[in-house]
Amino acid sequence: MAATHTRERGPLNPDAAGRAPTAHELGVFVRLAETLHFGQAATTLGLAQSSLSEAIRRLEAKLDVVLLERTSRQVELTDAGGRLLPVARDILHGLAAAKVAARPPAPPATGLLRVGIEGAGFAELNRPILEVVAARHPETRIVLKECLGLPQAFFGQRLDVALVRTPFVDGRLNVHPVATEPRGLLLPPDHRLAHAGGVSVCEILGEAAVAVAPHAPATRDHWLAAEHRADGPPLIGGEAFTLQEVVHAVGHLGLVTTGCRSVTRFHPFPEVAFVDAVDLDDEVLSVAVRKDETRSVVLDFVAIVRELVPELADATAVGVTAAV
Repeated sequence: MAATHTRERGPLNPDAAGRAPTAHELGVFVRLAETLHFGQAATTLGLAQSSLSEAIRRLEAKLDVVLLERTSRQVELTDAGGRLLPVARDILHGLAAAKVAARPPAPPATGLLRVGIEGAGFAELNRPILEVVAARHPETRIVLKECLGLPQAFFGQRLDVALVRTPFVDGRLNVHPVATEPRGLLLPPDHRLAHAGGVSVCEILGEAAVAVAPHAPATRDHWLAAEHRADGPPLIGGEAFTLQEVVHAVGHLGLVTTGCRSVTRFHPFPEVAFVDAVDLDDEVLSVAVRKDETRSVVLDFVAIVRELVPELADATAVGVTAAV
């Protein structure tokens, strides 16, 4: 919730007041607004904390407002900061998309492009990706399909390309990692840990869990955090094959699983809570395509994702970070 109190500050730099914010300053602000932690934001952006703080001071001076309140215990957005956040995101998305869209278009393509999206896909970056693809290939009809995180689902649904989160291992596919998102826990809202800070996944290993794609061991074990279950197999309370079914299993059956914060942003049901986990590896967001693919529109889709997503991830703060 945005802070309503204000802090005293010295007079603004007269050379800064009224000048337009830079993309760098907006990007720093958005990242800090999402993390609400100076150290974490600085590390993610590859900046010294002093440089990050200076960028925020310049932005506040240019806008003549206080955007964040910092106390000894926490950082909070002011009302002005809360209003600026969605606008800053839109500006940064637009700048990154414009850079890619302005490049020479690929040769005209016709036909159908079937795009699979696993779960929330690349979160808020899905739309900018698809907008650029549609602009560069106006004669191609794009069809979106919900894609389970399985190679056989890729071929069974006759997909041309897919934005995936579950590790794909298949000799017929090229899978390109382009970004990461922190993985945590998806819990019922009345769970004892639902309002906790960063917790260990080990605290829920003894509880009934939902098995995603139970007949596919790699996918099932990934979401059950099998690497942390050395003491025995999980207690399975239900099964799910789509993100919607996962949400229902957590919200209506009281089961637990791992997932990403974007799940609760895209499915803002009060029945599901997300909790940061301190010992889970980040989720890897990848674009998958057939190794023998030759259609220009499909190959251009892959190229756009690999180029656009790191730019958007670096310029914004939706919880997605460009892969190293």
